[in-house]
Amino acid sequence: MAERVDFSRNSAVYDRRHGVVLGDDDVDRLCTVAAFPTHAAVLDIGAGTGRIAIPLAKRGCDVVALEPAAGMVGKLRTKSGSQNLPVVIGEGGELPFRSHVFDAILIARLLYLTKDWRQILREASRVLAVGGVTLTRRQSHH
Repeated sequence: MAERVDFSRNSAVYDRRHGVVLGDDDVDRLCTVAAFPTHAAVLDIGAGTGRIAIPLAKRGCDVVALEPAAGMVGKLRTKSGSQNLPVVIGEGGELPFRSHVFDAILIARLLYLTKDWRQILREASRVLAVGGVTLTRRQSHH
């Protein structure tokens, strides 16, 4: 496992900087671009506080949030409340899932932060179902 930045200390301010959850219009665009099937199995690698995972789960996707930072996981669990949103504490470069099980993989604001980005992409490809889609988002510069 490569060295990584632990965002636990940032969990208290992360939502103020990036938004609590994606807005409805953004979620609509994401679902359209990804062409998610009904109840798509989605893996959010580096889910942070759940700003993407939570609205997708509310839309009916079967989302699994993967996040290594305990502080972020705590925020995510608080924000998701009773929403059915499994959270797995783990690293993107060592995914604890069988091969070809997710319809979509989301990787937002993560790859530029880690030296093992190639391993994360290899693992994402391994767990992605045939015909699935991987969506990435780089750091935004607002």
